[in-house]
This record gives sequence, C-alpha cells and structure tokens, in this order.
Amino acid sequence: MSRYTLLILNGALLTGCAVFIYDARTAVLTGLMLFLPFIDRHWHPPIRMRRAHQSPYGAHGAPYIWLALVVSAITLLVINPQHISTAVMILLLTALPEEWFFRAYFTTQLQKYFAGMHTRHSASAWLANIAASLLFALLHTPTQGWFGLSIFFPSLLFGWIYQQQKSLTLVIALHAMSNLVFIIYIKEFLQKISINF
Repeated sequence: MSRYTLLILNGALLTGCAVFIYDARTAVLTGLMLFLPFIDRHWHPPIRMRRAHQSPYGAHGAPYIWLALVVSAITLLVINPQHISTAVMILLLTALPEEWFFRAYFTTQLQKYFAGMHTRHSASAWLANIAASLLFALLHTPTQGWFGLSIFFPSLLFGWIYQQQKSLTLVIALHAMSNLVFIIYIKEFLQKISINF
C-alpha cells in the first residue's frame, strides 16, 4: 500500500460515515477522527518541545490571542451560564476530534503529498489547506444543508493558523470558541430570520 493510499482511504471512510444520518453518527465520526490517524504508520502526532532558540510565540500561539480567547470564553459563559455544558461538549466532541483529524493529520499529510509533487512549500501548504477545508465543509452538508459549505472559510482560517503557529491547542480553542459564539448568538439569530420569512 502506498504512503498516501491510507490517507485517501481514511478520508473516504470518514466521508462515507458522514454522508448518512443515523443514531450513532456523532459517536462514529468522533471515534474515526480520533483514531484513524493512528493506523497511518507514516504519520507522527504533532508533539513538539520548544527549543531554546525558538520564539516564545511559535509553538503555543501569541499570548494576546490566548488572553483574548480566555477572557472571551469566560465572559460568554458568565453571561450565558446555561451554555457551560454546551461549551464542554463542543470542546471535547467537536473541536478536539475535528482539529486533530483535519489539521494535525489530514492537512499535514496532504501537504507532504503535494510537496512530493515538487510544488513550492507555500503552494503545497495552501493546496493542502484548501483540499482539507473542502472535505471539512462537505462533511457538514448532510446535517447543515448548503449552509455547511460556508464552513469552508473558517476551516481555511484554522488551517492557516495551524500552519503558521504549529499549535494544535490554539486551533482547538479557536474552533471551540467560534462554535460557541455561533450557537449562542448566530444560530438563534438565523432561526429568527427564517421564521420571519
């Protein structure tokens, strides 16, 4: 089996399980996203130790981004304490498995694939980010309809941040925060608009 065949099979398996709506869908997809990368022997989990010469912002994201995330999350949850359990569920069952699979595994492996095709580093990074974001958005369409395709743009942003900062923790936190803001404010607003039409 070639080095990238398993990558394609993992993406296809995840897509196949996401296409249909069934009772255990969330549990199956979460499990697949968490464990499929481990069967790819060519992939190495993104565990990095900070080197002495490395910038203090490199592996962990800029401190002001973390400060803004923490303050925003605390503020949101103090104003909306009924969403604390939702925030924990988003973090553990959505942001963590999705970023683990799509950023730490899928995008990085795709980038190696495109780099092997003798593309420039920046081009292979963008091609990998675009391809992973397309799959990410398509996987959201069975449950969210055509609106799921709009998830392509936040996915591009998360992919770019991951490629720049090399911090999986940062993109997990950003993903969780954006989903929380969407659920608390935007989803309710969109539902009110659709009722008026």
